[in-house]
Amino acid sequence: MPDPTSSGAAFLQLAAVKQRLGAEAGRELWRGVARNLAGLESSAFGPCAALLAGRCTVAATVSTAASRLQRDYPHVVAVIPADGAGFEPEAFALMRHARRPMLARQVLDWMTSETALAICRAYGKIVPSATGVTSPFPDAGPEPFAVDIEQAAAERESILAWWRSAWPPA
Repeated sequence: MPDPTSSGAAFLQLAAVKQRLGAEAGRELWRGVARNLAGLESSAFGPCAALLAGRCTVAATVSTAASRLQRDYPHVVAVIPADGAGFEPEAFALMRHARRPMLARQVLDWMTSETALAICRAYGKIVPSATGVTSPFPDAGPEPFAVDIEQAAAERESILAWWRSAWPPA
């Protein structure tokens, strides 16, 4: 799995687990994960690279990296636990004093176009729509859990300390 001290994606995985399961159940989940991992990788794609290199047989990462891996290596199967899918919102903004506001506006308009959203879906991004939030993986189970990123950011140090209490496994 990616190291949550260096990977934002891994940190958000931790925050999602703690928010969804609570501190004690989440700690037990991470202890179980830790017992089955050879080590930590520095980025979200690191576990995928370790899997391809034969350093592990199972990799824990985020859907974007898993989608990329599945696209490039069809024999690899991504699995999302039925109760484990989560997402965080992504934001795009136009700075008030941008040097080229019309060009920036064109980029923002494109980022919300159906073409751009289709590309996002192809890379495993969860894209909210008028019909609800759906996972890029058909077997992911119920609607994904929305991570409270403001809470996660405010509690970053305590979340990392909470994770360290489960890693390495006892």
